[in-house]
Amino acid sequence: FFQNLTSFNVGYVNVNGYARPGEKLDFAALDALPAVRETEFLRHVRPEKPLRICIDGKTNKAFMAL
Repeated sequence: FFQNLTSFNVGYVNVNGYARPGEKLDFAALDALPAVRETEFLRHVRPEKPLRICIDGKTNKAFMAL
């Protein structure tokens, strides 16, 4: 899986709900988005505008903005 992503130059980000120091996940902003589909374990949302995502594979850091 990861080898295929890397070979096609596709970024992969795992969002962990238990943030480490210096990390921030704005659950209120995500909860405010309308759900396309929602189950017990998954909530699929679609923002009005595309997400802005910047990934630095060398430092293993990413930035996502609504």
